[in-house]
Amino acid sequence: CENRTCQIQLTVPVKSFVSRDSDKDQDMNKYLKSDEYPVVTLSGVATVEEFRTVFNPTLTVAGVSKKMSPIEVKIEKELTRIKVDAQFVWNIKDHNIRSPRLIGIEID
Repeated sequence: CENRTCQIQLTVPVKSFVSRDSDKDQDMNKYLKSDEYPVVTLSGVATVEEFRTVFNPTLTVAGVSKKMSPIEVKIEKELTRIKVDAQFVWNIKDHNIRSPRLIGIEID
């Protein structure tokens, strides 16, 4: 980080996303094309402002990268790692991923 600006890249293996339902996990891997695109990446610049840190990320899922709206993040330095906490809404259709279906009905 320099001058209150940090470059951040978070890369997560798709198959590490685990819910309480293994069937849903298998479906998610299929929809996210995890065999072809094994990671999801969130990267961009975080700017430390007076009372908050704002991250301007690009999200790459299933080979498609899209710039996202700025999100507020909390960054904590620990002894051997950096912890980043953030929440954001993601629309799978932005990454050309078809919506899952439940009994033939598309779920948004």
